[in-house]
Amino acid sequence: MQTIPYALAGEVPSPFPYGCIRVVDLDTGCEVLDVVECSASEGWLMSCRRTADNGFYIDPAEPDQVAIFLHKGRYEIRVSD
Repeated sequence: MQTIPYALAGEVPSPFPYGCIRVVDLDTGCEVLDVVECSASEGWLMSCRRTADNGFYIDPAEPDQVAIFLHKGRYEIRVSD
């Protein structure tokens, strides 16, 4: 396993195969799901916002887009071999 400082979902062409990148919250040890973009070196990530019933929250300002939420913390981007 290696770590990288930055990742952007949907970057084409990706240097890594689909599904081999995981973002982990270093304070909880849990994987963060639905990550759109992450800078582990700067301590932030953006992820899709979820509703209470685990569906995607639609942005009221842009009804054709999923709402994106900015999180600040300590993250590690892990690339599996």
